[in-house]
Amino acid sequence: MIVGETMNTLNYFLRIPITCMLSCIAVLLFLVKEFESLFAFQFNQFRGFEIHQVIGCNWLHWSGDHLFWDLAMFAALAAICESRTPVAFRWTLLFAAIAIPLGVLCMDPSVVSYRGLSGIDTALYGLLVGELLIQKLKAREWTGLAVYGLLLLGMIGKMTFELFTRSNLFVAVGSFTPVPSAHWIGAAIGLTIAIHSFFSRASLQEGIPQPRR
Repeated sequence: MIVGETMNTLNYFLRIPITCMLSCIAVLLFLVKEFESLFAFQFNQFRGFEIHQVIGCNWLHWSGDHLFWDLAMFAALAAICESRTPVAFRWTLLFAAIAIPLGVLCMDPSVVSYRGLSGIDTALYGLLVGELLIQKLKAREWTGLAVYGLLLLGMIGKMTFELFTRSNLFVAVGSFTPVPSAHWIGAAIGLTIAIHSFFSRASLQEGIPQPRR
C-alpha cells in the first residue's frame, strides 16, 4: 500500500516537471546568494539584451517571508495549471516572465529593481479562474459561474487595494516596495491566454468530424 501511494505521488510530480523545476530554482536562488548578481534586474543598468535578468529576477526574492508566500502560491497554482492545460500554462509562464519586469520598468519609474513570483502567481490565477469561468458560462452552470466570478472579483479587489495603499495583503513589507503594476500585468496576461486557449480548443473541437448515426 505504501509502495502504491509512493508511486502515485511520483507519477503526479512527473506530470508537473516545470512546476517542480522552477520551484526548486526559486529556493536555490534564495539560498545561494552568489546568484543574485547574475539574475538581479537593476532598471538603471538595463541595456536591452539582459534577457536572463529580465526572466531570472522573477525567481529572486527579498526575504524569506517574500519567498514563502510567493512560492506557496506558485507551487499550488502552477501544479493545477500545468496538469490541466499544459500548453496554456507554458505560454502564460513565458509571456508573464518577460512582460512583467519590462512592464514594471516602463510603467513604474519609481521602482529601481524587481523581484518575486507574485506577478506570475497572478497570471496563473487569472489563467485558471478565467478558463473555469468561461467553461461555467458556456455550460450555463450558474452556481459555478457565481463562485468563479467572485474569485475573479476577489483578485481585482486585492490588486485595487494594493494599488491605492501601496502595501501587500499577505507579505510583510519591510525591505522592498510593493509593485501593484506587476499584478495587473500578470492578471491581464493570464485572462487573455485563458480566453484564447478556451476558444482555440472549442474551434478545434468543432472542426473534428462527428461520427454519423
